[in-house]
Amino acid sequence: MLRSDIGCLLFAVAVVPLVVGRPNGAKRDRPAASVQIAAWPSQRLGHAAEPGSQETLRRVRSAQQEFERLRRQEFLLRSSWSYPCHERVGGHCLSFPDYREVVAETDSLRQAREGLITTLAAAADSLPGDEWILGQRVRYLVEGARPEEAVAVAERCQVPRRWWCSALAGYAWHVMGDLERADSAFAAALRAMPEANRRRWMDISIFLDGRLRGRYLESSPQQRDSLERRFWWLADPLHMTPGNERRTEHFARNVLVHLLDNAESGYPDVRRSRLREIILRHGWPTGWVRVVQPGDPRTTSVYAPPRRRFVPYPHFILDPTGIGSSEWHAWDTYQYPPRATTAPLETYRPRHLSSISRIEHQVATFQRGDSVVVVAAYDQSPDWSWLYNDRVDVALILARDELSTPIVRRETRRGARGVLIAKVEAIPWLLSLEVRSRVLRRAARARYGLGLRKRDPLLLAVSDLLLLSPGDSLPASLWRAIPSARGSLRVRPGERLGLYWETYAPSRETQRLFVSVATYKVAEGSLDRLEEVELEENPPIDLSWQEVVPPDTYIWVRAITLDLPRDLSQGLYVIYLTVLSFGREPVQAVRGLYVER
Repeated sequence: MLRSDIGCLLFAVAVVPLVVGRPNGAKRDRPAASVQIAAWPSQRLGHAAEPGSQETLRRVRSAQQEFERLRRQEFLLRSSWSYPCHERVGGHCLSFPDYREVVAETDSLRQAREGLITTLAAAADSLPGDEWILGQRVRYLVEGARPEEAVAVAERCQVPRRWWCSALAGYAWHVMGDLERADSAFAAALRAMPEANRRRWMDISIFLDGRLRGRYLESSPQQRDSLERRFWWLADPLHMTPGNERRTEHFARNVLVHLLDNAESGYPDVRRSRLREIILRHGWPTGWVRVVQPGDPRTTSVYAPPRRRFVPYPHFILDPTGIGSSEWHAWDTYQYPPRATTAPLETYRPRHLSSISRIEHQVATFQRGDSVVVVAAYDQSPDWSWLYNDRVDVALILARDELSTPIVRRETRRGARGVLIAKVEAIPWLLSLEVRSRVLRRAARARYGLGLRKRDPLLLAVSDLLLLSPGDSLPASLWRAIPSARGSLRVRPGERLGLYWETYAPSRETQRLFVSVATYKVAEGSLDRLEEVELEENPPIDLSWQEVVPPDTYIWVRAITLDLPRDLSQGLYVIYLTVLSFGREPVQAVRGLYVER
């Protein structure tokens, strides 16, 4: 009965070329398909009031299939050399282009979707309890940039399985960027759904590898729940925002998988199992293109940039507080070939951010009895010059684990530089320093472990080195040094640099300290493991002196100014502070610098 109509549609598509996926601003050489073709599904199948629910359901399913075929036909009419096959999943190519390459929909396809939404709405009036119709209606409303209507439809739903209503509402709330409501809706869905469905939705094995994957799959339900909680705690892009965006994204992707279990997907020639893997790892693409190369014609799914990896590497899950200061590159673009340590790869494009980068900062810690003062200075102004007068949200979050209540220092200020302070117990913490501009939807962060330990009060110890922008006088206490703390470890040759530190030298008698400060250029190594770097000879700065500490002095404050040589070459440098006292083991503090010319 529909064969003649389908033939007409394919004939029209073949005759009227559709230009799809050009970068924004590109001109079309020929007009897009006519509105009559795009609106065909709703015109042909808009009479859902015929007797019998089976006929209504058959008509609306046919409309959905025809829309997806039209979408696939439009996208696959393009031939392109500009989309490399970055990854293959079951023979299907995935492409992650740079920001200049965007796959765009045509007006005809958008109009066709509106027609399908109208058809689904009419069918929903006839069959208000049908889960398939409800799900597809929410899906296409979200896809058509109408998430508010999708939320309203999901919250009015009358299907027997109420967990499906909550899941669809969570999907729409997530797309709208309301993570708290999305979290709440998905939590309600998970509580109400059958156990088999819940385990499938919660499963994170696709993001694990090696022994951790085996440990996860073989563990008890309680152990799996514990690993999952830690996994999603670490995967959250910003701890300063309510809700967990990466976790709700995972559940939203599961909603998509569920929606496609018994519906036309739009993906050409991809098995259901592979389709689930693609969607859970990378989400929904912006479109598909037919790449024609000699001997290798292929269909490629294209994803909108920027893509980022937010899920933690497996060894991060085992020891979150042991993460190195520059080990977690969540801000990197998707890299090829993948690093050897990566699990099966995943990517995500945060919905409420246009970009996320690494924050320029320094962190220093200072002992106060059984507690530690954590000083976190940041300076994102070189990269975010547009934030000079804009208000930004800044947060310093310190958490022991995924279950404990974190210590949060939060403020809103103008500009992209400042200092945050927290006083915490001397135990290991996971630190997350985050800054976000709501107006321009940009963010930056640093997340790594602080291996704090209680010190022996009878032993000589030294604090971290705090880099300062020196003023007219040197600070005589930590609280006077904090306002001038530098928010970046980048310096220039010839620049004047201040150093502040504290020596903890308990004694009831006068002490003599031997102090040295030396700066070396790093031949090999990284800021993560400064104690293991290979240093060049002949340090450009090498100072030493003696100090007399009065009796009963438990915190000995020192601040100095260094004039960096003008002939310093560009690269990574290390400042070593060494303090020695007779009868005690020498102690050392290390701070990395990057010299830019």
